[in-house]
Amino acid sequence: MESTVETTVELGTLTKTDVAALKQADHVCFDRERNGDSGLRCIKELKKAGPYEDRERTYEIACTSVLRGGEGTVSQAAQCFELEYVWRSGESVIGSIISLLRVGDVIQLEWLADNSNGYLREALTNGRKLYRDELYLRIKRNGKYLRFHVATSICPDNTARMIRA
Repeated sequence: MESTVETTVELGTLTKTDVAALKQADHVCFDRERNGDSGLRCIKELKKAGPYEDRERTYEIACTSVLRGGEGTVSQAAQCFELEYVWRSGESVIGSIISLLRVGDVIQLEWLADNSNGYLREALTNGRKLYRDELYLRIKRNGKYLRFHVATSICPDNTARMIRA
């Protein structure tokens, strides 16, 4: 009698191809759609593209995300976006984070909406309130968690905001 063992791979578990794509990426987009689907898009610019060829290639990695409100509740239907450039000629925060990733790591996006302080609550730009949104990348490795700050955005509630309700 044969026994079969089913293995379930946790969403966001990095494969060898995922890690390679991240390490070769020129840009990394972090996304959370209104339905909760989340992931990273690794973008590689093609240097010798002809006039009829794509100028870039994209590789997607699905993962989970958590959305929290700093100054109150935030709609779980919020859409989130952040684009980070991976500078090869120098150091970048996202480049440093990517260099630490390993096959088997499980990644999760953590979005923090309106994580303001007293100064921001009182500050106005053209009569409009400012919002401070943040993105963190959580990495689960061997049952332990690492948490890295990826980006902070401070702006009025408009289309440039990182977390849009």
